[in-house]
Amino acid sequence: MSEGAMTPDPRHRVAAFVASTHADLDDLADVALWSMTPQETAPTLLALTRLKARIAELELGVVAHADTVEVGVASGATSTANWWAHQTKMTRPEAHRLTKLASRLGAAHEPVRATLASGEVLADQAAVIVDAVDALPTDLADAEVVADAEAALLTYATDHDAKALRVLGRRILDVVAPRSAKPTKHGCSKARKPRPAQQPRSAWPTTATASATAGSPSPPCTGR
Repeated sequence: MSEGAMTPDPRHRVAAFVASTHADLDDLADVALWSMTPQETAPTLLALTRLKARIAELELGVVAHADTVEVGVASGATSTANWWAHQTKMTRPEAHRLTKLASRLGAAHEPVRATLASGEVLADQAAVIVDAVDALPTDLADAEVVADAEAALLTYATDHDAKALRVLGRRILDVVAPRSAKPTKHGCSKARKPRPAQQPRSAWPTTATASATAGSPSPPCTGR
């Protein structure tokens, strides 16, 4: 990674947080883990995974801001993503993917951004949800349907990983707008009754934005 990765004398709260976190991690470099009990290890691991998701949202926010202020222009970079890839040795496709995701997580997908920021979904889950919602046909999904689809997928994220969410996202109209969904030979567009709310298996709380109703929506038919 480029030597200019650390901000000297940071003044902004986010920059200061990043600098102090690096310092804290430096202090932990030689700390052995053998004395950590299983009872402490389990919640620590889950908390670190949640922290990773929260850091991912912060990173995406900084990426979006970097794109706005054109941080790479002074060095002659053709785009923020290209500058970022060059500075960090990230692959260019990945830098462009994350930069695009950062721009989409703004006002258009605020519930997803907020849920990622709280650590209630993982970064790959958030990306899949955004992709699924953006792929909804505009002639079948108005603003209300889009919001319902996003909320339903956020609910499913409590119990399903990114791979499963991608499958569910392809048929999300079957749940939120069954009359608009295109019928299939499996009859997947048939309306479904919501199942009773269940205790989430995840160690994290269910996102408030996805729990506006008393019951959780049933996953859509996947045609299997």
